[in-house]
Amino acid sequence: MGLHGLVTNQEQFFINAFDWMGARGEDRTALPPQGPALPLHALFLKVAETESYKEILACVLAAEWMYLTWCSTANQSPSSRDYIRDWVALHAGGAFADHVAWVRREIDDRGPALAGSRQARLSTLFEKALEAEIGFHDAAYAA
Repeated sequence: MGLHGLVTNQEQFFINAFDWMGARGEDRTALPPQGPALPLHALFLKVAETESYKEILACVLAAEWMYLTWCSTANQSPSSRDYIRDWVALHAGGAFADHVAWVRREIDDRGPALAGSRQARLSTLFEKALEAEIGFHDAAYAA
């Protein structure tokens, strides 16, 4: 469901944003993660390589729930900049909110059957993913 969003409505948003910024084709796909994106990328890649479905979902939930929460609030006072307004609106409801609800249900349905240590692992990964997301987004406000 999350991948579907990236290759459908979100894909066009990124194409439009890159066009607006004048980014060359190779700059759209060849740049490695850097700066504030690096901890987030490293955590998600490590979890994808070494953990299971439920641990991956815990990280996805942290990231997507944060986007939904922030964008739902921000969408109440839309930006005058089209690309920001459109990005926020895309993550403030609709299919994206349905995706977040689905991930939450997956965790809620599967989590109680897990051993306490595994539940703690999911909680720890959720917190790490949320911290990495917050750090990534806070970087926009750094001087």
